[in-house]
Amino acid sequence: MPADGEILAEGDSWPAIQIENLWKKYGEVEADRGISFEVRKGEIFGLIGPDGAGETSTLQILAGVMEASSGVADVLGRPARKMRAAAAQGGLAKSDTSGREDDPQSIAPSSRTFSKRRKDSPLCRT
Repeated sequence: MPADGEILAEGDSWPAIQIENLWKKYGEVEADRGISFEVRKGEIFGLIGPDGAGETSTLQILAGVMEASSGVADVLGRPARKMRAAAAQGGLAKSDTSGREDDPQSIAPSSRTFSKRRKDSPLCRT
């Protein structure tokens, strides 16, 4: 794992995003139920599921704007809760899959915005 403050560099083998047994509960409602996955440098990864399946909660946890109920959520080897500033610079994007050009929340305009901003993000350095 990287040292505190170290950014993912060429040749590093640790995951850019690591989720292990992540749970998010809202009272009795379980949005995330023990999910685990890794995303390595250069990979493109998406969360797809029905409304209420926990995709938004997972992204908010990764962006550092929400705490997980339990489990591990690391971004670039650091706890995700420390990534809020990096996410604000354009490292994470949420989109709808409708693909309608006139819908500001659809994947087409969102992906264009994300691709324009990602070059300056500490999450997407190459």
